[in-house]
Amino acid sequence: MSWEEQLQARMKITTGDGKVYEPFYQLSSNQGSFDFNISEFEFPEVSGTKVDRRLPKGTRYPLEFFFQGADNIDQFKAFSTSSKDVRPWEVLHPVYGLIIAHPVSISFDNSGINTTKISVTIIETILDDGPQTTLAPKENAGAVVQKAKDQNNTSFTNQVTAPTVTDVTLMQSNVENLYKDSEGLIGNQIIADEYFNIYTVALSKINTAISDVTIGITFIQDFITYPSLFLQTVFNRIKVLANQALTLTDILENLTTKNKKKIFENQKGSIVLAVVESAVTPLEGDYENAVDVLSVIESVLSIYNTYIAELQTLQSLNGFEQDAYIPDYDFLFNLNYSVNYAVSNLFEIALSAQQERIIYLEEDSNVIIQAHRFYGLLADDSTIQKFIKTNKIGMNELVQLEKGRLIKYYV
Repeated sequence: MSWEEQLQARMKITTGDGKVYEPFYQLSSNQGSFDFNISEFEFPEVSGTKVDRRLPKGTRYPLEFFFQGADNIDQFKAFSTSSKDVRPWEVLHPVYGLIIAHPVSISFDNSGINTTKISVTIIETILDDGPQTTLAPKENAGAVVQKAKDQNNTSFTNQVTAPTVTDVTLMQSNVENLYKDSEGLIGNQIIADEYFNIYTVALSKINTAISDVTIGITFIQDFITYPSLFLQTVFNRIKVLANQALTLTDILENLTTKNKKKIFENQKGSIVLAVVESAVTPLEGDYENAVDVLSVIESVLSIYNTYIAELQTLQSLNGFEQDAYIPDYDFLFNLNYSVNYAVSNLFEIALSAQQERIIYLEEDSNVIIQAHRFYGLLADDSTIQKFIKTNKIGMNELVQLEKGRLIKYYV
């Protein structure tokens, strides 16, 4: 079949309930993307990077299609009902081919004349169960992260020799600045007091680093990773840690010695591990829908990838120089494994979480009517509060929601 014939063919979607839809489609500017499960290794006196690439992760596809004609509203309603079935879709696309996938976000727009536009993000899935594990993902992730923490500190104590006064000053300054970044964002006085105690102990132990660098490093790591224990949502914890990561990025140009680079490797590596810990320890209600889970995945990967890129800029060209710096292979291997383990489990959560739906109000309304429409009403008004929260409704909209207003709900 020629490419002209391919583009003229109709798209066919078989939803989980077995119903078939053949809407008109248009190509998105984003033609799909996927990531590989990979590890990167670099060695002294060997140019280039050793990449261990495994099988690719599921591809993410953006789809845009239309129901047209006098019955477009009926087609839209039928499709909306079918999309709530939790089984995977079978999508036969003129360009992408056959895709077995789950939708994670669906947007409906029937404001056009005689047309309902639907935008969907789908993630390709496999039908076979993945490898089985004897530990729950949360428990296993904790063990994986702890192993990376231990290797991080072992690498530091083995390779940082004879710290200078300026090295100790850098460690102290970093700890002070990280505390300032998180101060006031904890949300619980007991946790805040504990965090302050860990902070003061870490500072006191840093002062002994000139005589014995091994004494304080565990206390410093405990302080840096503590934000993962804040009684805040996953999103707020990662936001704090992301700000702290940026604070350490600001000192990159001042890292001119091996010791200072190892300090950066250890401390920012601890932040990345805290991000992973936060992602795998959600509070109740954190991962109510797939869009939120994917947002966390993107944050984890962004912070991790930035860190790896920064280590590459710090790496010495020649490992035999007296003050040469080469990132620790064992630590980065364990860090990479912990990140990939967390992300793979988050994808599993995303595929089973509630899917996002977006519509535009057909007429003026209010929060009570719309909360009843999508969730039903309960005596404790929890569904009304959920509707207000997910749609970021302010005081000026509590009385009336105007026609055309974008509304999100989850199924």
